[in-house]
Amino acid sequence: MAGRLAALAGFALVAIFVLGIALKPALPDGLPAGRDGRILLLFLVAIALLIAHAAVVLLFDRGRFEVVGFGRYAIAPLALLGGPAIGLVAAALPIAIAVGLAYADFQAVDTARVAAAGELWSIVAAATLVETLAFRGYFQGLLEQQVPRVVAVLVPALVATVYRFWAQDHTWIGLTAVLATGLLLGSVRLRTQSLPAAWLCQLAVTIPVVTLSSGELAELVFGVGAGSSVQLVLSGPELLTGGALGIAGGALTAAVALLLALAIWPRKSRAASQR
Repeated sequence: MAGRLAALAGFALVAIFVLGIALKPALPDGLPAGRDGRILLLFLVAIALLIAHAAVVLLFDRGRFEVVGFGRYAIAPLALLGGPAIGLVAAALPIAIAVGLAYADFQAVDTARVAAAGELWSIVAAATLVETLAFRGYFQGLLEQQVPRVVAVLVPALVATVYRFWAQDHTWIGLTAVLATGLLLGSVRLRTQSLPAAWLCQLAVTIPVVTLSSGELAELVFGVGAGSSVQLVLSGPELLTGGALGIAGGALTAAVALLLALAIWPRKSRAASQR
């Protein structure tokens, strides 16, 4: 398994190098500075990971794309609709609870900031695609073949949480929320056997929260300002609402994500379901 993951990383690095050479005539001075450069870099990494996934499956798994979540069920309507539906519930329910408890409220902000929404959503799309491929693609697929399902979902969620801890400043409850969300995304991947469904779920979890959050939070997470005409203002206990990290970093989000993960968890093993 370690060798296959090392090969995946190697193929991705080679793909990034080749893509860089191919883009040299169009970008002789390298990637543009600022947001545009960050968006382009994230999409290049995502494309490189897609190429690497295809390469390792063809080389080691005889073209069985089920192991990376691109099998025959990957684009089933139920998976492609169910993934984002679960994500929207995971995003909306903590907000609804916070508003119902008077721990949050919506306030209007300068509509000029709406123009930044496209850039913000582009970064969210690229960043979540990279995370989905890195943590819930070949990595989780290999684990599902070799270890119990609980471990196959838990390990990528833990690795993703460590990555977030390294990349961003989180409180312990914020990391708990990240871990719980990772368990939800891994459960979607396991239940649907669809990597696109897991990515759409993460998109649906992330975009509403980031869009409604403060400019400071969007800047902290993605390096850009928020672009919404409505802003979610939190006033309740930081333990529940996430405080400066926003609703996504609070206990409400952690609890909802964990409950949803348990609700969609497959009741039968894959071997049993195929008999």
